[in-house]
Amino acid sequence: MPMRSLEALTSYLEQVLGHAPDLSPISKDRLAALPLYLRSRYDFLDARLDQGKIVFALVSESDAADSPSVHAGNLEVLERVLNKPVALVLPGIPSYQRNRLVHQRVPFVVPGSQLFLPMLMMDLRESFQRAPRSSGDTLSASTQALLIFYLLGNPVRDVTLNELADRLGYSAMTLSNASRQLEEFELAKSERQGRSVSVVFPRSRRRTWQKALKLMSSPVKRVVRANWQSSSNPGQKAGTSALAEMTMLDASSYAIWAVPAAEWRADSREIPESDRGNIWLELWKYNPRRLSDGELVDPLSLYLSLRGTGDERIHIALEQILEEFQW
Repeated sequence: MPMRSLEALTSYLEQVLGHAPDLSPISKDRLAALPLYLRSRYDFLDARLDQGKIVFALVSESDAADSPSVHAGNLEVLERVLNKPVALVLPGIPSYQRNRLVHQRVPFVVPGSQLFLPMLMMDLRESFQRAPRSSGDTLSASTQALLIFYLLGNPVRDVTLNELADRLGYSAMTLSNASRQLEEFELAKSERQGRSVSVVFPRSRRRTWQKALKLMSSPVKRVVRANWQSSSNPGQKAGTSALAEMTMLDASSYAIWAVPAAEWRADSREIPESDRGNIWLELWKYNPRRLSDGELVDPLSLYLSLRGTGDERIHIALEQILEEFQW
């Protein structure tokens, strides 16, 4: 493995994540399972990022100019054999080539220039700036997680963004973008003291919730059926399973659990999916465990996940949650 490429990748990820990345060569057994033409074409690294697990495939300069369709075909084989998301690590290539890769949804990293990992919901471009996009009329997942963290009564005023990033499982850059979006919607403002930045919410938690409610969305990215044979729980109770424990609503006949979507993608082998599973898994856009230490997801995220249902009994139970919530 070219030392220069490894150093460049490590340095770039450290700047993006705010800490040194966890990188290691893949095992010899897994390497031997790959077709020879792919084994000799790439150098491979296992990586644990804040958002999930991934394999990096380092590309030589001679192979970097291959078409996006060739790269995509190779990644499809690699992901099937390695059973993990795989992203290319490319040397400096022209922006038009990077744009073609983005257009075809080929995950890649060009150290120092761009990072595109859609399966981990990471998209950073030129000089570590997030790709420009309209804030639209809803909060991003990280912004909503930060807001709910405050609404649940956790202290934020004297806590720096870096400390909040550690608490919520995001990079410092992601929390900086979340803080900026809160300012755009006039929900909070940033306060700088020396080199540290903190978030200040000028309204009470109840008034902030009322103002932000129309901007917030369900944390559930999608729902899958799964078999779960372990004696431990797959996550935290969610959906009507959690609602039944918080209110007088009758429990459903099947269990519903919330897990981070990034963990499902990275560890899908550990949670086998089946057409006839025994539980339902809600794959969340943010990590529910960062907002609740108990067996149930936090009540505000639960409200957001179920408010779109047409069941009047559920609506009554949700209103009960808000009435009893300690603002």
